[in-house]
Amino acid sequence: MTRALILMAMVFACAHGSQWLFGVLGAGLWALVLGMFVGSLYKNTAIRAHTSKLEKHSLAAAICALGFGMPKGSFDAPVFLLMAGMIGLLLMLSRILTKSQDPTLGLLLASGNGVCGSSAVLAVGGMVRAPAAEVALSIAVINALSTLGLAALPALGALLGLGDGAMAMLLGGSLQAVGHVVASASMFGPELVQQAMMIKMSRVALLIPLLLLLARKSRRPGGHWLRVLPWYLYGFLAAIGVAWSGFLPQVAGSMTTLSNQLFTFAMACLGFGIRPAELRSLGMPAFKLGLTLFGVQLLYVLGIIWVGGY
Repeated sequence: MTRALILMAMVFACAHGSQWLFGVLGAGLWALVLGMFVGSLYKNTAIRAHTSKLEKHSLAAAICALGFGMPKGSFDAPVFLLMAGMIGLLLMLSRILTKSQDPTLGLLLASGNGVCGSSAVLAVGGMVRAPAAEVALSIAVINALSTLGLAALPALGALLGLGDGAMAMLLGGSLQAVGHVVASASMFGPELVQQAMMIKMSRVALLIPLLLLLARKSRRPGGHWLRVLPWYLYGFLAAIGVAWSGFLPQVAGSMTTLSNQLFTFAMACLGFGIRPAELRSLGMPAFKLGLTLFGVQLLYVLGIIWVGGY
């Protein structure tokens, strides 16, 4: 276990170094790619088993810490319901589009697009025990689409002449990564960042009912569905409770940073267990499916803007 921990720590550090040096990809995606590269050099099955355990533990801790970044007032009920409708639509569409295939990839892409990017893919993948190759590919596709949105959506909003409220809905309701929401909204001022993040946090909060729904569907005959809930979901809820209480407010920022770092570490471990050959047959179909879901999501958000008079 110690060797695996040191190895993954080195990949984690190299991922941050690569992000700082090249600046074109997030640390999480660098960790995934570098983890795959290092994993291809190692044939030791014991190390592979240990990195798998490290992935599960770091992911669980990251999801727990994520709850501290959702203080009371960070999202509102009407937007929450609108975003719930959007995610329901994406899940239904992904099911239809993958009807003759394994629906797991569609579920991962719909969750990543609709909820909170790589974090949702990792959480949902862990719940449904998705193949590592599908999880990794979904993360890559979601990151690519979010980067595309980061470049295109502010320009689209300006072209359409959207006001602050409408722009906040476009960015907060469409972009997958929290960091990309902040980066794009900051182009228009701090007030718009706050509005866009309130919408984005409404999507992040939907991770809870989504995991509850998946737990209910994955229960064994005769067993209670609550028994399949992972412990980190309770940790996530407890962290939200602490954030809402206002107790230890100075901890929230640190725990959010810790959550991001743990997700990056989990991606390094995930990449270590994947062989590049496993991704080739899924690559283009996965990107097309992800792009289709992102397009529908964007149309849904534009529909809210138009109908809701933002």
